[in-house]
Amino acid sequence: MKQIILILLAVFNVIIASAQYNKLLFDVEYGKHNILDESAITNGNSNHFGLGVRYNLNQYVGIGLNSGYDIGSLEDFNGLSVNLNYSRLNLESYVNIFNLLHLQNNVFTLILHGGPGITRINTNNNYNQNVFNVRYGLSGIIKISKRISIKTDYSSSDNFLQSRTIDGSYKIGNTGVNSMIRNLSVGVSFSIGKDNKDHADWYKPIPAKQNIVNQSDTTIINKHYNEYVTKQFIVADSICSTNEYLFFDNDSHEIRKEALNAIYKIFVTLILDQEAKLEIKGWASPTSDGATENLLLSKERAQIVRKKYLDMGIDAERITIEANGKDVSLMPKNVHDMARRVDLRIFK
Repeated sequence: MKQIILILLAVFNVIIASAQYNKLLFDVEYGKHNILDESAITNGNSNHFGLGVRYNLNQYVGIGLNSGYDIGSLEDFNGLSVNLNYSRLNLESYVNIFNLLHLQNNVFTLILHGGPGITRINTNNNYNQNVFNVRYGLSGIIKISKRISIKTDYSSSDNFLQSRTIDGSYKIGNTGVNSMIRNLSVGVSFSIGKDNKDHADWYKPIPAKQNIVNQSDTTIINKHYNEYVTKQFIVADSICSTNEYLFFDNDSHEIRKEALNAIYKIFVTLILDQEAKLEIKGWASPTSDGATENLLLSKERAQIVRKKYLDMGIDAERITIEANGKDVSLMPKNVHDMARRVDLRIFK
C-alpha cells in the first residue's frame, strides 16, 4: 500500500512539473447566509464558513470538493427561536468564464461553479436529517500574487427530500426543492505548484503562429518556432539572460524582416519564463544631425519594437524602453551601421 501511495505521489509531481501552469488550488471563506423555507426565516444571526479544493483539467474547466458549515438562529411561524447547524459537502465543476471567452487578464476573472452534494441538518428541536442538495454560484477572483488570490462568492444550496421544514417544526412533502440557503462570502485562495508558474485561472496560451507576425513573414520565423515552441519541456528556470540586436536603415525606425528571428527568439524566452522582463534600448548613429533629432529617432526605434511585443501578447508591465540618442562609443569601422540599432536584453 505504501509503495502504491509513493507511486501515485511521484506521478502527481510529474504532472505538476510538466504542466504549463499550476492546477491545484485551496480556498477558505467566511460570510453570511439567508434561508428560504416555507416556515422559517433568519432572525439576523448567521455565519457561514467554507473550505474548498479545486483541480483544473485545463485553463477553462476544473473539478473539486467544496464544504460548508452554517450556523444561525431562525424564527418559525409561532415566533419561536430555533438554532440551526447546517453542513454540506459538494462535488463541483468549475468554468472560468473569462478564459472561455478569451478575456484572460492578469488581475480579475469570473468562475461559474456548481454540483451535487449531501447536507446534514441539525436543530435544537430534535430535527436531524441527511438530505440531497445541488449547489451553484459565481465567484469573482482578484489576483494578488502567483500563489494568492482574493475571492468573493455568491451561491445557493437547494435541498431536496426533507421530511420536515428546515426548522424542524412541520412535516412537508418531498416534492421539488424543500429549502434553500444562499451564501455571500469572501475568502482567500492558495495555488499549489511551481513557484515560477501562474495558476490556470491566469494562464495565457502562446498565440497561434500566424497571429505573431504577418502571414508573409511566417517562413522567416519557422525555424525558431520549431526550435523553441516544440521544446517547452525545457525548464524555464534554466533560461539565462539573453541579448539580441536589431539594426535599422539610415533615418528609419521600420523593423527589417531579417530582424524577426531575433524578435521571435526573445518572445519565446519571455513566454517560457513568465518572470523574465525585457529591456529595450534605442540608439542612433553619430551623424552630423542634431542631438535632439537623433534622440527622437532612437526613441521611435525603441517604441516600434515595444509595440511589436505588445501586439504579440507580452504584458506592458514586463517591458521597459530607453532612448539613448547617438552612440559614440563604437569603433570607426562600420560605426554608423552598428549604431543604428535597438538592444534587447532579458533580465529577472
